[in-house]
Amino acid sequence: MRLLNNGGAMANIYSGIALEQVVDTVMRYGQYPEKGRREFDLYDFLDKNLDREELLAFFICSVLETDEDLVERKRNMVEQLLLGHFEKSYTVQELADQLESEDGDEAI
Repeated sequence: MRLLNNGGAMANIYSGIALEQVVDTVMRYGQYPEKGRREFDLYDFLDKNLDREELLAFFICSVLETDEDLVERKRNMVEQLLLGHFEKSYTVQELADQLESEDGDEAI
């Protein structure tokens, strides 16, 4: 996954790593976190953020997989939506804080 270069919009390196981890988890498992109580559901998110025509095209594309370029474009579109959604979210900040804390613990 490629993060957008926002010219310093990321507060720190941990926020960037956390954002990438959250979006990657959602893209792989359709939810966040991967296990446990679901905080975010990809299918609900897409239902709320895509019109019915886009949802149908996305579904057909993912089921048939006839056009690899189209599949990749749809994946990239969803990743960009998720990046925008999560960039300044509590979920990402909480994970970034956890990563920073774990990194500090290892340094001791």
